[in-house]
Amino acid sequence: MTAVGSRAAVRRRRRSLHHDNSLWLLAVPAVVFFAVFSYAPLAGLVVAFKDFNIRDGVFGSPWVGLDNFRFFFESGNAARIIGNTIFLNVLFIAATMVAAVSLAIAINEIRHRTLRRFLQSSVFLPYFISPIVISVMLQAFLAGV
Repeated sequence: MTAVGSRAAVRRRRRSLHHDNSLWLLAVPAVVFFAVFSYAPLAGLVVAFKDFNIRDGVFGSPWVGLDNFRFFFESGNAARIIGNTIFLNVLFIAATMVAAVSLAIAINEIRHRTLRRFLQSSVFLPYFISPIVISVMLQAFLAGV
């Protein structure tokens, strides 16, 4: 009895998946976007294991394995380089946090309601407008310059 019940459940599930083809089609752009911008950059990790030459490209350069990492950690500068990288990242995060909080407080302290809303919109507008639209607008504005 369970074999018949499970076959019916599988058929129902397949039928359900086929009826939702248009919904699956709507997901394709998101999946492609995710694959291109999340998984494609991972191909760049291959460069770390190669003796990369720009003329030969990523796949034409000879494979050296962990030799690049060995060279990096055996050099006397590895600890300093890692420390500088961490320091610069912490400095960047702190600076952007201070700038963002300062801007938010400054905008919040504006008493004129219309000006405050205009500035809030001006600050957030670039996050909502497509970069393509911005580039077209800049080209139109700077066409006569």
